[in-house]
Order: sequence, then structure tokens, then C-alpha cells
Amino acid sequence: LIEKSDGGKQVVTESQVIMELLDSWHPVEDGFKQMMPSEEDSASMQRYRQLSNLERELFSWWCTLIFRPEGPGFGSPGMLGKLMGKSSEPAMSGAMSGFLECLE
Repeated sequence: LIEKSDGGKQVVTESQVIMELLDSWHPVEDGFKQMMPSEEDSASMQRYRQLSNLERELFSWWCTLIFRPEGPGFGSPGMLGKLMGKSSEPAMSGAMSGFLECLE
């Protein structure tokens, strides 16, 4: 949550913006490690862009899985139903059961 110039508040969710803010709030000169690569370091910027694209793709697939349960095999008796305990089949591992119990 950051304060905007008009005094309002805004939630920041974009990872690049968050890293840029952290770099500006905690500069290298004060002993902090830089989050974003330097614009002059083309190899590091290219690697950053590759990883950033991968992050976006993974997040997109995660959202598809979580928020579009109508997909094949993801409905209530399907995989998500099994994970969330909404299936009579004991398809959940003991570790997953323990994890879900911690959430309750």
C-alpha cells in the first residue's frame, strides 16, 4: 500500500513496480542489495525480462486453475474438489491433508 500524490492510497501488485520501489526506498549506498538490474547491464536486463515473463505466465496458469474451475477435471469431484476435501475419493496425500488442516 503506497500513498499517491493526491493523498489517496493504492495497492501495488506488479512485481517490477514493487522492486523499483524497494530499490528507491533502500538504496545500495545504504548497504541494501539492488533488486532490479541496471539498465546499462543488457545481459542482466534480458535475464530479468525472461524471468518476469515466466512469472507472468505461471501466474496466469495459476489463475486459470483457481478461478476457472469449469475446465476439464477441475470441477468439484475433480482435482480441486479432491484437494479441497469435496470428493469421497481418498485422493489426497497425508501431507496435503495436513496442509489443509492447518488452513482451518
